[in-house]
Amino acid sequence: CILRGVVAPSNEPAERLQAGPGGRVLSGARLVVAFVSILVVACTGVAENARMASRFAAFQGDAGRAERLARRAVSWAPWSPDAALLFDRTAMLDTEPTPPDSEQLVEALDRVERAVRFSPVRPAARELRSQLRLLSGDVPGALADMMAASRLYPHNREYAQRLNELELFVREAIDRAESGYEEVH
Repeated sequence: CILRGVVAPSNEPAERLQAGPGGRVLSGARLVVAFVSILVVACTGVAENARMASRFAAFQGDAGRAERLARRAVSWAPWSPDAALLFDRTAMLDTEPTPPDSEQLVEALDRVERAVRFSPVRPAARELRSQLRLLSGDVPGALADMMAASRLYPHNREYAQRLNELELFVREAIDRAESGYEEVH
């Protein structure tokens, strides 16, 4: 649609087509929009290839390569919530635990927050944010996100299991806190 007037021949009279600088500006704007659109589609395609390769590397157990490819996907398509989610998921494949106040965890939470804002109905984003919030010590936030993921994808057994584990963790924490309170008083 954007390129219609640039690529396809027009039925307009020749004197109207050469209407002066306004017509040239409009044609230039169409070309710029077309170029940007093509660039976005190409970058998204390259990012998608990097995402698939990253998933394959993760499946093979190569966490370092999976993370590098996921980072490449984010750099090619920073607007893609899928690329950000995959990058954060592959970053969690590290065997070393991440301290709750680490810069890496804060950056991952920021990226996942952006992904959730961009697509709030994506259960994988909520589930990943739940894991990251749990790592950062935000248990109520983790529970809320896991509840949202389970509600968005009610047939996913993994989400239901994680929700049950989180609810059990919260109940046990409340019981420990109440028993400690009773011992003090």
